[in-house]
Amino acid sequence: MFKRQLLVVLLTVTLALPMVAFAETDSENLPVALITADSICNQETLGVSENGSFVELEPVWEGKHYNCSAGYYLNSKTFECAVCKSGSYCTGFNAQFDGKDGGINSCPDGYTSVSNTDKLAKTEQDCYKNVELSCAEKKPYTGGNGTAVYVQETVSCTLYSGSEAANESVCATLCRIDHLNCASGYTEQTVDGELTCVETGIRCEAGKYISQDSGKCDAVCPENSYCPGGLFTVSNANESIAECPDGLKSPKGSKSENSCGKILRIDGEALYLHRNKSDNGHPSLVIQMEDGLWYADAEPIEKGEISINPDSGKKLHMMFKGREYTVHTKTEK
Repeated sequence: MFKRQLLVVLLTVTLALPMVAFAETDSENLPVALITADSICNQETLGVSENGSFVELEPVWEGKHYNCSAGYYLNSKTFECAVCKSGSYCTGFNAQFDGKDGGINSCPDGYTSVSNTDKLAKTEQDCYKNVELSCAEKKPYTGGNGTAVYVQETVSCTLYSGSEAANESVCATLCRIDHLNCASGYTEQTVDGELTCVETGIRCEAGKYISQDSGKCDAVCPENSYCPGGLFTVSNANESIAECPDGLKSPKGSKSENSCGKILRIDGEALYLHRNKSDNGHPSLVIQMEDGLWYADAEPIEKGEISINPDSGKKLHMMFKGREYTVHTKTEK
């Protein structure tokens, strides 16, 4: 038993130190095998026996386990936990050494990181890049009916990996709106602490305009004009009505310039013609004039007879491919 203990001690020394360990004889003057760092670990070399029988020894090897916290990595040269390198992020390491730095990852292309004991780069979101963002992108004006003018057009920001949206960046200064350029009929006001364009004008429906007498949009668009409708202010109320160009004519209540055209007199009644053929799926009355073709709309009589114009009681009938129609002044929807 004493001999066995001695050999175990020798074996332990041999495995722990890169040096020669040997014994020529033991206390009972029995020969003991020479053991070196290059020796094969088997029973022939070790010469281990018990009660005259050989004992098999089977060494079990296991790599050393390392544990580094997030923000640190295992340095493969020093075998110590080190602070994460700049340009990288370290999620930590809790495993056996595999021959290379453990728990360290490079930041995505275009991103970097600064890591020290005060600020450890632990995840990819700690990787960042510096960008210039337009204030219109960083803090867009969403109130509508106008555009924002900012104190400064761009701002320097830090954008973190995985946060590509402009509003998720960290900027050196805030984007501030200096003022708003509001659309006609709107004025700049502060609502709930935010600048916004508020409707303060006069709204007209198409076919009507702002009367100078009432200051309201309650007047029917007169003949030879058109009234597109919209939002107007007192200062631009005249824009609520426009004259037909080039001396063209239009019926009362016209809503667009397309209603401006020529007049064809039929038994003293005015039939208003327009330049472009309507796409209502029905035939049109076509009149050839010196300056080209002009059109009047027609409607099948089974859908109801229509007067030549809204103020007339007279009707103009025509036949087309065996179907009867009444011809009338264009009615705008």
